[in-house]
Amino acid sequence: MATVYSLASLKGGVSKTTATINLGGAFATMGLAGANKKVLLIDLDPSGNLTANCGINPASLNKNTSYEVVVGTKAIKDCIIKLEHFDLIPANADLANAPADFLTMYNKSGKQGEKILSQQIWDIGNDYDVIIQDNQPSWNKLLFSSLISSDMVLVPVQPAFFSVVGLGEMIKTIKDVKENFDHDVDYRVFLSMYDERRVLDRESLEIIKKEAGDRLLKTKIRNNISVSEASGNCQNIFQYAPQSIGAEDYLSLAKEIVGI
Repeated sequence: MATVYSLASLKGGVSKTTATINLGGAFATMGLAGANKKVLLIDLDPSGNLTANCGINPASLNKNTSYEVVVGTKAIKDCIIKLEHFDLIPANADLANAPADFLTMYNKSGKQGEKILSQQIWDIGNDYDVIIQDNQPSWNKLLFSSLISSDMVLVPVQPAFFSVVGLGEMIKTIKDVKENFDHDVDYRVFLSMYDERRVLDRESLEIIKKEAGDRLLKTKIRNNISVSEASGNCQNIFQYAPQSIGAEDYLSLAKEIVGI
C-alpha cells in the first residue's frame, strides 16, 4: 500500500510545489518505484502550479482533473497522466469550487465530502509506493481533505519570520484534523531555501527548532539556482541537473523521510 504524503503550509512561497516535484523525482531515483510500482503526484492547488511545472497548461484541461477526483465525479484512475519519472493528477481553476461542493453535499445528505479523496486514494493504493499531494496555502476543506487522506504531512519552512508564524498555524491545523476527523496523521518539518551564511537564517533555524522539536528533519534544502532553473524548464532537479546541490539535498531529504 502506498505511503501518502501531503506537502502543506499556510504560508505561501516556502517551496511546497518545488518540494513536491523534486521529492517525486527523488523517490523515483531511489528505486522505490519498481517495474510495477510508480510515484504519483496529486495537484490540489487550484492555481495548478505543480501541473504547470510538469509541462501541462492547467487552462487546457477540461475534465479528468483533481477536482473531479475530490468531489467523486470521476474515478481517480481515469484522471492519471503518465510522465517520465512519475504519474500526475493535474489541477485547474475548477478545484476552487471543491470546498463549496463539500458544503452542499453535507447539507443535502450529511456526507462529509472531505473524505472522498481518502477513498479514491485507497482504490489505487496498491499501484504505488509513494503518493505526494501538493496543497494551496489556505485553511479550508480542501486542505482538510488532503490531510485526512495522508499518512504524513511534510511542512516546508523558509528561514524567515512569517514562515515561522505559519509553521505554528499549520501544526495547530494538523491537531484540529486529528480531533475533528479522527485521523491520526503525523507530521515532519524541513527547512527550505536555507543559506547558512546568512545570520537571519541561522537565527530562524533556532526558533524553528524550538517550535518543531524532534519533528524537524536534519536535511536542509539549500538555496540552489539549479532548482529554480529546473522549474523554469518544467523539469525536476534529477532531470535537469542530477549532480547539483539541489539534487543532493532532495535525495537526502527523501531518504530521511523514508527512514522515519
